[in-house]
Amino acid sequence: MDMSDAELDALIASRFDEDAFFSLDNAIAFQPPSFPQWFVDGAAGLGDALSFGLTRHARGALNIDAGIDTQGGAYVWGERAALVGGGARLAYAGGSMAFRAGGRMIGGADGAYFAWRGRDALKITARGGLFPNWRRPSYQTVLQQKGSYGGVISAAGRTNPHVNVVGISAGGGAASNRIQRCMSVPGC
Repeated sequence: MDMSDAELDALIASRFDEDAFFSLDNAIAFQPPSFPQWFVDGAAGLGDALSFGLTRHARGALNIDAGIDTQGGAYVWGERAALVGGGARLAYAGGSMAFRAGGRMIGGADGAYFAWRGRDALKITARGGLFPNWRRPSYQTVLQQKGSYGGVISAAGRTNPHVNVVGISAGGGAASNRIQRCMSVPGC
């Protein structure tokens, strides 16, 4: 279907009313959908916990609290999510070190296998069933890479120190935010 430029312009003009479609008044009046209040409260609780309460203080100083109920259940569960996440990472790191210590006590090939198998089980558990085979080399591969039973045992106790710091910070931030918040509210 061949159209002249004038016919194409007429077709476009019939489909769109430029004044209504591109009006600044319409853009200002547009209200995006908002999240439910429980979601806002929960996200604020999580954010406040991860920032050690700084975002709560910033919202108060700027007077933009968005009606967040810091005593409500969603806010508290947001705080708890940070605490649980931090505690889980701390437990993972501690469990890895415990399997390394157990492997050293047992010693030899049995100790190396114990340490590797324990760390492997921790990985599967910590991932909650997601990516079950990601970065899970076989015992023979690890032994070949490390070159000795002692190397396998040492490797079983190593975790990412940067992720450990993030986990500890998340848990500490949650505790700090809770303490700060409860100091200002009687009976918290």
